[in-house]
Amino acid sequence: TLATQLAYLGFEPPVGAERVAMQSAGEASAEIVPCGGDGCTEVFCGASCRDWALQAGSHSLLCSGRLPAECRTALQRLERLAAESETEHLLLLAHSVAQMLLLLQGGEPLEAVLRRHAHQFASAPWDSLAEAGGGSDANDTPESRRGLLARAQVLMREVFAF
Repeated sequence: TLATQLAYLGFEPPVGAERVAMQSAGEASAEIVPCGGDGCTEVFCGASCRDWALQAGSHSLLCSGRLPAECRTALQRLERLAAESETEHLLLLAHSVAQMLLLLQGGEPLEAVLRRHAHQFASAPWDSLAEAGGGSDANDTPESRRGLLARAQVLMREVFAF
């Protein structure tokens, strides 16, 4: 189940995750189920995964069919920025922020949410990881990362302005 997979990865499964069956290795592919949100193009491996995503996953906040128009436009611009800069981390950040918001809305203490979703992944400030040739190429510098993050920050504020 989704609960056993998340527990294996070291995450506490959300309520209802034990009801989401996962595909076994070698098993025939499951159905492809569209989100169904107005204008949303996301698809899921089954109805139970879609239902979970719309109730407890980051998609419940980031579904283009649920976002107000200005938030949806900002998310599309963030997606374009991530594609143009070849930095999918920006989208992972948006989904992490959405998941943290859901947990906070559910009453989880801020420190527990930060420990679970932020502190365990942050080894150092993102820009500093590009110092001394640590970037992916010569153009990936601390300055370029700070500029990219500044652009993404504006868009993230717009995405989550609902």
